[in-house]
Amino acid sequence: MSLLRIRHLCSDHVWNRSQKIMGRIIDFRISERRLSGLVINSDNTFFYNPHLLNDGDMFCDCVGFREGVPCSHILALLRRARFEGIDVERFISALLGEYTESDEEMIYETSIEGYNKLFGGLRGGRHVSCAFAEPEVGKSYLNATFMVDMALKHNASSLVIDTEGGFAPEWIELISEARGEKVNVEFIDWRVRVDVTNTSGKTPSISHKPIFDYKKLKITKPDKPTVYIYDARNIVQILPFFGRPISFKIKTGVIEPIEHAGTTSIWESPIGRIVETCGIKYVANDSLSAPLESFFTGGQINYRTRTKATQVWLGRAQDLIDEYKVVFMNTVHATINHSNPYAVPEPVGGKAVLHNNKYIAFIEKYESKKVAKDADVEWRNLRKMSIYRHMTEGAWSGDCYLLTTDHGVIDFDREQYIN
Repeated sequence: MSLLRIRHLCSDHVWNRSQKIMGRIIDFRISERRLSGLVINSDNTFFYNPHLLNDGDMFCDCVGFREGVPCSHILALLRRARFEGIDVERFISALLGEYTESDEEMIYETSIEGYNKLFGGLRGGRHVSCAFAEPEVGKSYLNATFMVDMALKHNASSLVIDTEGGFAPEWIELISEARGEKVNVEFIDWRVRVDVTNTSGKTPSISHKPIFDYKKLKITKPDKPTVYIYDARNIVQILPFFGRPISFKIKTGVIEPIEHAGTTSIWESPIGRIVETCGIKYVANDSLSAPLESFFTGGQINYRTRTKATQVWLGRAQDLIDEYKVVFMNTVHATINHSNPYAVPEPVGGKAVLHNNKYIAFIEKYESKKVAKDADVEWRNLRKMSIYRHMTEGAWSGDCYLLTTDHGVIDFDREQYIN
């Protein structure tokens, strides 16, 4: 009877349809704090990726989803759980605003006191984090600094999915040796080939299909904390690494996703096996934007599919957090209208990026030549970091100043140089 408590949250159509589509749920998972699954669409070509957290937060990549309103796919998951005898009262209560925050996070202090002050440290076990900025600001270098922190301060390994080719392994050596120790770097040797097929006819199309073999992943447990790098530039290559391969067909400029054989659980996926075997506690997509922007061209006509691909990718990131309590950090490109002096920067990627990243830092260049001169530092290396999104703090409610150096990103005490 508890499901009736949320009956008023949706329309009659959505409520009735949720019962009809229960049979389309082909994957169903429930953890300490998350209900999720895969629901196949009506023409059996693609999965929707609904999820509901025990704090009431929810998302689905279907067209009908509206913020704060459960769609038929989310309700179908609740119905499925009830059918299997699972207690979903905490999810029902959360949808009604009756959630009580609990301490479920792992907090890792970083060497950057400014970041610790703004965000409490690196947060593992609950939410995805993000740092976004314009190019050449140092997002990847910040990731390298955090990875060395995890190795030297917390005796933990890290993994970066390098989607731009901009993450230099030399950074890890440079930063760690400046601190008097050395952190090893290893590359993950597991390849995904993208098979591109052109189909002629009245309406020509192009298909992008991943070719891979999960069994070819070989990984051994390290004897000390290590930074692992996995190179993958194409979204078609990246999703199999997370155990959710998808093919894409392009017809008349429209990109459509097609489910591909090989979907597996997060712990059986390559990334899950690496995280478990190597004791990884910090995972980063560096960056989230590059493969999505380069593949989903054509403007607004393909925003819907870009959202689906983003949701699949970040949904798997959340699965990894739920299963292994890792810190998951995305770096994202920023877009700013420089012709408008009052414009606010935004992360590229739309609602899927904003919804799935709960702690977001914005980084920008701090170009005060006077302050730099007084501090005897290079002004081009000064940075400002601000809160863009936080679970308990308002946007732009706090900031700190940083300096990029040969031994990583460090704090910069701007106040002592301000007259």
